[in-house]
Amino acid sequence: MVLGGRPSTGKSSLALQIAYDVAKQGFQVYFFSLEMSEEALIERLFCNVARIKNYDLLYHHERYVKEAMEFGEVLKDLKLVITYNIGAKIEDLYQAIEDLPKADLVVLDYIQAVRGIGDRLSVVNDYILKFRHLCVEKNMAGIMVSQMNRGTEQNEGKMPQLYQLKSTGNLEEHSDCCLLCFWEHFYKPDVNINDYDIIIGKQRNGVTGRVRVKFEPQYYSFEEVAHGSISTFNKAKDIFNAEEING
Repeated sequence: MVLGGRPSTGKSSLALQIAYDVAKQGFQVYFFSLEMSEEALIERLFCNVARIKNYDLLYHHERYVKEAMEFGEVLKDLKLVITYNIGAKIEDLYQAIEDLPKADLVVLDYIQAVRGIGDRLSVVNDYILKFRHLCVEKNMAGIMVSQMNRGTEQNEGKMPQLYQLKSTGNLEEHSDCCLLCFWEHFYKPDVNINDYDIIIGKQRNGVTGRVRVKFEPQYYSFEEVAHGSISTFNKAKDIFNAEEING
């Protein structure tokens, strides 16, 4: 799966919440960050889980000792590993996966930060192909976080498009699913800050379309909302139900 978005629009927070939610179900999850330190990611997760505003944690962290201890107990029972700057080279990622307990989900944040020998495009393309091969070989799910290029700023309504995934077309070609993050408030401050759209631009095994979720940036938190899907999904659901009723 590819999770794409412009900088500062919540894509890393969404990827982290997905990783946490999967780990809560008892699966082994590895979050390889090439952008933020372990401490920064844990702080975001703490705000999310304990419902503490990021601003309050930054300036009044001494108030939340009890919550921090409780959060630490929660983490002890999770099969969630968060690393920084491991896996920048595909060989390092392979080695890490070999050395660690079997993974159910691996999240890489983000693909444009990978390193290797050769020109930039070749390095990124090679990493994408080998990452997919690793997922198939190890029978695990994989999520690659990707930036979108600046062309999205010129789109009508700033809505991202698949072809604007930064650096390469291989992300779209070799993924099973592409999710694009769109936070309209980032571009238009008068729009509700909590309105957030996840655009399913590609889906090998299902429908495409757009889902509205609730985003609370102060908690780095995403929530489903009632009737959050657009007509594409409702129509598909109606067709499925009709077929089920008809046997």
